[in-house]
Amino acid sequence: MSRLVTFLISPLTIFLILITFLTGCCKSDEHVADALAEVANSKDEVSLGDITSYKWDTVYVIGPYQPFDHSEINGIPPKVKKRLKSQELCDTWFILLFTSNQDFVSYSDVRRGIMDGLGLKEGIYSPESIIPSI
Repeated sequence: MSRLVTFLISPLTIFLILITFLTGCCKSDEHVADALAEVANSKDEVSLGDITSYKWDTVYVIGPYQPFDHSEINGIPPKVKKRLKSQELCDTWFILLFTSNQDFVSYSDVRRGIMDGLGLKEGIYSPESIIPSI
């Protein structure tokens, strides 16, 4: 009985750890959405680079109903690719896709109301871009 339990627990444990790692590595960065909401409420000018804790050189702002060709960006997790595809049918969210040297870094789902309040439109921006004056 002890060997059977050990045999079943080991693969199950490995499977759960793997699932946790795979789903955890591609979650939307909620900190970005929260920081943008604070900027929208305060009307302070902040650079996009100030709202992230990681290095990136380009952010793609993808608006509602916008198709996005991600073929030139390396390393986008499957979950994020699926999210980008579903954006073509979504009217309540913007996606901010952060890259460094065309490699995927992170992404964030941001409510349309926050983005509208900032005046942040679809486009490609650098860390030095100032919001809400973009």
